[in-house]
Amino acid sequence: MSSVRLSEAAGTSLENEIQPLFENTRLLRNKSISAVFVGDRGYAVGSHIKDFRKHGRLWEAIKHSRQATILIINEHNTSQTCAYCFRKTTHSVQVSDKKIKPIHGTIVCTNLRCVLVRSDLSHQGRDSVSSLAIGIPGLSQATFGEPFPCFNYDIGYYDTDFINIVATFLNRSVEGLELDELNNL
Repeated sequence: MSSVRLSEAAGTSLENEIQPLFENTRLLRNKSISAVFVGDRGYAVGSHIKDFRKHGRLWEAIKHSRQATILIINEHNTSQTCAYCFRKTTHSVQVSDKKIKPIHGTIVCTNLRCVLVRSDLSHQGRDSVSSLAIGIPGLSQATFGEPFPCFNYDIGYYDTDFINIVATFLNRSVEGLELDELNNL
């Protein structure tokens, strides 16, 4: 008797009894819990192209969710923001034949107080900085319940919840310092 006939004969009750056994062995095998922050741009979240539905790669998230917890994060400004000082970045340029051409693979942080500029590493690869910048608002979302304001797409003048939450978090360890004094440390 093949396995198909056995499952048909037994019905779904056999599958319902066996499935938790496999889940428990999988959980026992993974002793550490890890979380993966994934940007939402490749998963067709709220997007369409010329009135056609965009088909995302949701199967990758399902495949990775067997090994780790997957958290889908909004990618707003992740490729345009320096992950070390949270300021806007620019493209690096190349001058050739009296024409200025942007180099699209790298970004340049122009903030003179940034850690990257001070250590002469202001030119960074766009993909590596973007992947770090996806993890930072993901960790902020998991910790504080909101992403940092530079990564939040609906931040406004009256939306000060994040500032209040972080201020109470910072006051536990560093009391009396203003935000500008923290940047100069």
